[in-house]
This record gives sequence, C-alpha cells and structure tokens, in this order.
Amino acid sequence: MDRKTRLRQSGLSCTRWRYNILKILKDSHLPLTSKDIYKMLPTPKPNLATVYRNLNRLVEKKLVRCVTLGERARYYELIQPDTHKHRIICKTCGQIEAFEPVGCDLKSFEKLIKEKFNFKVEEHSLEFFGTCPKCQSFHSQR
Repeated sequence: MDRKTRLRQSGLSCTRWRYNILKILKDSHLPLTSKDIYKMLPTPKPNLATVYRNLNRLVEKKLVRCVTLGERARYYELIQPDTHKHRIICKTCGQIEAFEPVGCDLKSFEKLIKEKFNFKVEEHSLEFFGTCPKCQSFHSQR
C-alpha cells in the first residue's frame, strides 16, 4: 500500500512532511532518530518541532514505531505488516544493525504470556547488546 493511502486510511491528511517522513523511514533499513530524519528531509526544511509533532502523530496512528535502544535516543521505524526486525547494538560505539530473523517463532512465547498473565501482546521488540567487530578489534590491539 502506498504512503498516501496509508495516511488517508489512518485518518491523517497527506502533508508534504508526513509523506517525506514515511518515505525516509521506508527507504531506511535501520531505525532513525528524529534528527536523522530532519537532516534527510528536502529543503526548505521545516523546524524540528514539526518533525517531532508529525512523528508523534504517525506513532499514534500506528504507522511508525518508536523504539528506545538501550540508553540511546528514541528511534523511529516504519511499521510494515507481516514483517519485523531484531537489532544488534554495540554498547561501545552505538552502531545498530537490523535483521529480519529467519524462523523467529515467538508465537508460542506470546501464547504463554497470554495464558500466564492474560496479557495481549500487540508487538514485540528484541535487541541484542554487545560489542561490534570493529570495537572488538580496537580493544584487542590495546
């Protein structure tokens, strides 16, 4: 489904900034901060508050997901039906890599959560924290 249709179906008007924010997030394989998104917007740019407001509306309408990765800033990613990503995050340099897991079967885990806690899981986010190869190499050379 195209961006204009997704915006309209969610009850939002298709403004220039919403359209461009969705395009930027669709084209990125990694979650982005609001400042990253701002830098990628075409000129003339809106003020940063406009970006924040639009991101908040897109999150409210479940078109965009806000994820907090460790102690880092808030990141945003496009919600795409029937797909999800997990992430690896370097605790040293902050590098983020996203991957689509093969054979990720959390349905049984979600069922267990439902049965044990009567909790309806709507989505999940899984991050692995560690040290990337570059930082491992740097620290081993010391």
